[in-house]
Amino acid sequence: MDNNEFEKLLAKANLGKKEFSQISNTPYQTIMNWKRIDSVPDWTKPFLENHLKVKSYEQIKEIVFKIEKP
Repeated sequence: MDNNEFEKLLAKANLGKKEFSQISNTPYQTIMNWKRIDSVPDWTKPFLENHLKVKSYEQIKEIVFKIEKP
């Protein structure tokens, strides 16, 4: 994955690079270096895709729990 695709996935996940650094336990400087070399590790794409799925699940769960409450 190139840096452009990575940044698009970050935007879709509504994450900044610092926030991604925190949740992925990756040094911020390492993430900034990916842009310089225009190469992002293979694990980042499934990580972000799963993050998006979890966010969707959490939103659905909140809606269901609101409906179930009297």
